[in-house]
Amino acid sequence: MYPNIEEVRLHNPSFEQIFIENKNAFKKYNGYMNNCANTVKKFFSLLGVDTGKITPWADTIRNIGTVIRNPKELKKGDIVAMGKPGDTWHVGVYFGDGKVLHQSAARGYTVGVFNDINAFINHRRGFYIVRPQVNFLEEQSFVAPSIL
Repeated sequence: MYPNIEEVRLHNPSFEQIFIENKNAFKKYNGYMNNCANTVKKFFSLLGVDTGKITPWADTIRNIGTVIRNPKELKKGDIVAMGKPGDTWHVGVYFGDGKVLHQSAARGYTVGVFNDINAFINHRRGFYIVRPQVNFLEEQSFVAPSIL
């Protein structure tokens, strides 16, 4: 049975630690535009999530979950998006406490965990959430990554 995102949250209390331990895997995206979807894809693949439906286009993040429009429903592990479904400008992964893993244009297209949730929620083109419907690459009981 595949776990749901709630089980991922339960077994991974520190998504930020997963990023820190795998920071080198994200370095190839630094300094290049339009790698936000690749950053999201890379993070979820580190958890063992099947990310085959995500392409380099930000709008494809909708392919792995349910779209939610109410910012009050935001939870750790959700994908946050600037824009509207069908016209997505930028995406990241919400880590809780206002922190988002994303490729920041304001920081020279650097991938990192930044206290930027308000920039997403208040974006002039809109905001939405994608709650991943987690399907792991292998059908098995969820085991937290060994890096934890």
